[in-house]
Amino acid sequence: MHWRVAAGWGTNPAMAVSPSMRLRLSRLFGNTPEFWLNAQCAVDLWNAERENKLEIEKIKPLQAA
Repeated sequence: MHWRVAAGWGTNPAMAVSPSMRLRLSRLFGNTPEFWLNAQCAVDLWNAERENKLEIEKIKPLQAA
């Protein structure tokens, strides 16, 4: 439902949420701009994980000394 409101403001739900849009959304929904920043970060990480899954799986973790 939130993306429908954003779409009404001329945004694309597939695009990143700009700082000015975070301010607008936080005002509309009564939360903080940081909430929307964290939501965008979660989406970005999820997308990056999907797009780079095979490459990331090849990385061997370092062992503690």
